[in-house]
Amino acid sequence: MNIDERVGAIESQEEGVTKFYGYGTFQGNTIPPENVGGFNLGRPNPTIRLDSGDIVYGCECWWGPEKKVAEIIAGTEIIIVLPKRV
Repeated sequence: MNIDERVGAIESQEEGVTKFYGYGTFQGNTIPPENVGGFNLGRPNPTIRLDSGDIVYGCECWWGPEKKVAEIIAGTEIIIVLPKRV
């Protein structure tokens, strides 16, 4: 992915329900803050600035090009979730 390319970020998906962070832009790889969940090992991670302005990291989600994510979530119930921070 190139910086500023459009992407989507999925928290989880099961039984026809998608918990979805939303769409945004890829911002390159940065080290997430310590309070970021998922598989945060303190190493550079794909960084996504959501259209909402929130930031989500690759260690917290399944993400990919906007078009591909739209195909994956099509036909599911979408629940918008916010990135979890402690």
